[in-house]
Amino acid sequence: MSDDAFDALIEQLQIQAYADARAAYGDRGFERWRMAEIRKNCLSWNPRMC
Repeated sequence: MSDDAFDALIEQLQIQAYADARAAYGDRGFERWRMAEIRKNCLSWNPRMC
């Protein structure tokens, strides 16, 4: 699998995961879920960049 094909696959998976989460949680719940994921990933990577 080429890098471009891999990137496209990951992007499709992310789009589908976000669509599923929005359908499950609604708009407000989706935003809370998304921000919690961003904070979790940010803190595990580099806390000074958050």
